[in-house]
Amino acid sequence: HTGKMENAMPIGKMMDDIRNNNQELEAKLTTMFEQMRGTPEYWSTRNKEIRCMVRELGPFTFFFTVSAAEYDWDDMERVLIATNKDVPGIENMRRSARCAFDPVFMAKHFHHRFWAFFNEVILAKGGGPLGEVEDYFVRSEYQCRGTVHFHCVVWIKNAPRLGIDDDKTVGEFIQKHITCRLPNPEKEPILHKLVTDYQMYS
Repeated sequence: HTGKMENAMPIGKMMDDIRNNNQELEAKLTTMFEQMRGTPEYWSTRNKEIRCMVRELGPFTFFFTVSAAEYDWDDMERVLIATNKDVPGIENMRRSARCAFDPVFMAKHFHHRFWAFFNEVILAKGGGPLGEVEDYFVRSEYQCRGTVHFHCVVWIKNAPRLGIDDDKTVGEFIQKHITCRLPNPEKEPILHKLVTDYQMYS
């Protein structure tokens, strides 16, 4: 982007202000860095936002993490190969190598996939599997292998609260929305495979 910047500061004056520990300049830089993802100022602002949400809405109802199953996504595999068709031997690479080769595409694909799931399932009109979501906060992070995962908190409408509602009401709400069991491989083979493939750590 080029063009005349309003209230632009000459570089000489900025250097003088830095040398003189100008507090006004520090405040301006802090405000500017608030918009830059990954900076301490950015995360300080996000921290204040979620603390404000908790203060106004109360404790969030659910916390969950969504990770990519990129090695099993055939649709992404096809597009990844087509996008990098000029790379010699791209078809013969292992899926993990292809994902590592083009992490930007992989991350963008998962972002689209995650938000489609979140908007259509979690935020479904009339209430999704967790109930009717009143508000939410999502943070994305990158793992060592280069793939992204999402940490999410949601506030559910009319959800009971520990320490406020009775144990029976809280227990029934948990039982309605959360399952912690290993499905029977003979009676529920598809569900058993999904749980053992994607919800268990070896």
